[in-house]
Amino acid sequence: MADLKLIIGSHMRAMVGRLGCFDAVAETINARWGAHTVKGTISRKVSGSLNWDVFDIVALEDALGCDPVTQTLVRRNIEAAVSGNNISPITDAAVISKENGEAIAALIQAGQSDCAGLRAEAICQLEEAERAIRAAKARLMQVGK
Repeated sequence: MADLKLIIGSHMRAMVGRLGCFDAVAETINARWGAHTVKGTISRKVSGSLNWDVFDIVALEDALGCDPVTQTLVRRNIEAAVSGNNISPITDAAVISKENGEAIAALIQAGQSDCAGLRAEAICQLEEAERAIRAAKARLMQVGK
């Protein structure tokens, strides 16, 4: 998987964009956890000078009703577990189908909105679909070697 920190940062920026502003993000986190997060902290996290923590991720995913970071971590574990050559083409096809479906849904959402966050999410989903296809292709090329 590509640099996990960059991928998570991209997903988080997309969710921040969907919430609209740093104040809204800070208040979402504060409402969820009773924290004292301020917009300056969110700004530093978006810029990459501070790391997102699991509580930020959970608060934003729950508020938006989506879980892109959690799904990225799940896929990371699945990829690690099945990174060998013993994956069947049928399993690869299922993963490609899932990733392409998510990419198509994200593209449609981005196309119906002017939101930069939705465009960023669509880009992430397209990259994940590309990775699934490249992984299947690599496994097929190794068969019989």
